[in-house]
Amino acid sequence: MKNRIRELRKEKNMTLKQLSEKLGIASNTLSQYETGKREPQFGLMQELANYFNVSLDYLTNATDKRDYQINDDNDAIKLIKQINDGDLSTSQISKSTFTDLYIWLVLNYEKFKSGNEFEKYNNLASLLLHIFETDNITLKEYTKSRKEKQKKLDEIIETLTFDENTIATVDDVLKFINEMNRIGYDKMNNVFEYIDKIPSENKKYNTSDETTDKD
Repeated sequence: MKNRIRELRKEKNMTLKQLSEKLGIASNTLSQYETGKREPQFGLMQELANYFNVSLDYLTNATDKRDYQINDDNDAIKLIKQINDGDLSTSQISKSTFTDLYIWLVLNYEKFKSGNEFEKYNNLASLLLHIFETDNITLKEYTKSRKEKQKKLDEIIETLTFDENTIATVDDVLKFINEMNRIGYDKMNNVFEYIDKIPSENKKYNTSDETTDKD
């Protein structure tokens, strides 16, 4: 999938390494995302759009318009009408603009409950507030989960690459993953339980005839 990650990174004068460290992903993975060799998950694309302060559609080349700005009440009302009429989706708006619209709605929500021209947008206002709050929570949970998974992956790579005492090879790990997918989670869980019961070669056990030093 073609995207503007590299273009936006260059605009910020950031190296591949700097952006990968900022996001908490491997630089070679980010490079593959930039070149289109791999497709990022939706959550990561939203993280990137938020970081670069552009709409998701702009980041994914779905549009050439970066964002919509809210400078006054007229801009906010126009945005609401465009969304209400289906002429504009939330993916065409950056998180920054969505935040501005959210704040504007909170400050002017009473207008939507009165009998004036805003009344017909009452349901939309409530929906936008709900979307903003829900998406914000969901994205935070995704980011936390993604970084935890990346940390574990980095540990695996570091162990396989640098630990001289590692018995398993990269091929062994791949075979293990394939076998795990083949036999299913329940059986694999039984394997893990069995492995946990196998004593380590270096583990020391206390015995009844073991002596201890006393002061």
